[in-house]
Amino acid sequence: MQPIKLILLQVVLLSLLGFLSAKPKASFESKKHDFGQKEFRSLVQHDFVLTNTGNAPLIITGHYTSCPCSQLFYSKAPVMPGAKATITLKYDSTKKGKFYRKIDLLTNAGKHTLIIKGEIIEAKTKRDPITGEELN
Repeated sequence: MQPIKLILLQVVLLSLLGFLSAKPKASFESKKHDFGQKEFRSLVQHDFVLTNTGNAPLIITGHYTSCPCSQLFYSKAPVMPGAKATITLKYDSTKKGKFYRKIDLLTNAGKHTLIIKGEIIEAKTKRDPITGEELN
C-alpha cells in the first residue's frame, strides 16, 4: 500500500508543477511602425499583431500612451495559447510636424512597448475634419 501512495503523491506533485509553470508569452510581428509622411487630418492607423506563444491565456490589462493624441483599441478577451490578437493604434493627425510616440501595453506576461513615428504634412486635398476622408 505504501508504494501506491508514493506514486500517487509523485503524480500529484508533477501535475502541480506543470500547472505552476504554465505562462503566457506575448510575441509581436513588429513593435515599431513608421508611418512616413501622412497628410494633415488623414487617417493615421496601424494594426499591431500579437501572438500568445506561451502555454496559458494572455490577458491585456491596460495601456499607457505618451500623448493623448494616440489611442489604442483591443479586445478584453483573453488571448489563448497559439491565438492572435490585433491591437489597433490611431494617431491624431491634426498637428503638423514629425512625431515619435511610445505606447506601453500591459499584460499578465509583462509590459510591451510599441513605438510609432512619422510626419504630418500639409494636405494636398481637403479632408473632412471628423472622418479624415477626402472631400470633393
